[in-house]
Amino acid sequence: LVKLDTRAGAFKEKIEKTTKFMYENQVPKYIMHKIEKYFDYAFNNPILNFDFPGLEDLSPSLQNELVMYLRKDILSSVPIFDCLQGKQQLLASILQRLIPFQYGPGDFLFHVEDFSNEIFFIVDGEIDIIESETREIASTFRRGNYLGENCLLPGQERFPFSARARRWSDILKVSHEDLKTVLFHFPNILSEMQMVAQTRWSRMICALEFHKTLSKARSRGAVTGEQLLDIFAHSDTFTAEEHSDSSSAEGDEEEEEDEDDEENLEGKKRSGKHFTKQDVELLGDLRSGVLKLEMGNVLKEKVSRKQGAPWNWSTDWIDEIDMKKEATLKRSQHNRREPQAQPVNISNGDCKDPDKIEEVFGAMIQKLDEIKLTMDLEETIQDIRSIRKALEASEEQAAKSRKRYAKSEADLALFKAAEDRSDA
Repeated sequence: LVKLDTRAGAFKEKIEKTTKFMYENQVPKYIMHKIEKYFDYAFNNPILNFDFPGLEDLSPSLQNELVMYLRKDILSSVPIFDCLQGKQQLLASILQRLIPFQYGPGDFLFHVEDFSNEIFFIVDGEIDIIESETREIASTFRRGNYLGENCLLPGQERFPFSARARRWSDILKVSHEDLKTVLFHFPNILSEMQMVAQTRWSRMICALEFHKTLSKARSRGAVTGEQLLDIFAHSDTFTAEEHSDSSSAEGDEEEEEDEDDEENLEGKKRSGKHFTKQDVELLGDLRSGVLKLEMGNVLKEKVSRKQGAPWNWSTDWIDEIDMKKEATLKRSQHNRREPQAQPVNISNGDCKDPDKIEEVFGAMIQKLDEIKLTMDLEETIQDIRSIRKALEASEEQAAKSRKRYAKSEADLALFKAAEDRSDA
């Protein structure tokens, strides 16, 4: 209660100062109303910030344990952190750099063409992904989703969409610079994170392109799920010639033909007769857009497997379980394709290539850092054991001292008794 009263007092003082500032600067009432709502939400829904007194006084291992517990929800939902499993100190260093932010309904996290320099983790709330051309909501991200992984991908840092809060949302951010600082001596880990980010980002771009194509098709007429599945089923074999042949065949249906010609005609009907002009235009848009992308055919197969069931871009495509499996497969394939470094003896002059020398030294530094982390942990354990032994020794010494003190008191009592008898 004392903490709550103290916090409420500080909050009230902040509100009074802000209100005074807004009146002095003649801030419009609608902005004042939004600021009041923001302060009210922030007071009633605080996000834990690690920038609090006392954290630095804790031991490094206790700091890491606290951070890992408080941010465990992010660990379980973010696949780019999978490569850090087992490296608790590195993971805790990244999680400790997360900065909390809160967004109200209608607030933009970023706009299209903004430069991505941080990753957003959604702790609570809903964030709408707005496609740039149609200005429609392509998907809605919720608790456990994240945005901005393209900051790890050179040449793809600009956002092709906007992100806007649908309701009050709690966000944690980590900057690209902080990630590079923590992983400076671990290029292999950074490379694995980039591999996962590239897989997920490719799915995101494919989803936006698919949404844009469907929006364009709906402007020409209604598009049903059954129609889309039918188009996907014939997307690899259907051609414009088949469509024209089947259309002309409809007018000549009543003419008599040979048995072989009839069979050929029936085959053409099955493959193309039900394709209208709108279907052909949609197929052309899909082929020139979605199906040209790296993930296009994967998306086509995924949509076909759903068979018209309800579809959610976030859970069924961008962050589905297959995405992690695909990223893991790509990472293993990438590692197999990388040539194994041959041992080089620099001391006897075998290597004269400066780039090779730098690569060898970089690998050595990385290995030494890993060894140092292990040694630091071992030293911490040794220190704890030494402290425990010292405490046990101190307890033994204290017990002996207590015994000697008790014996001294007994001797003093005997001496006093003898002295009293002597006086008597």
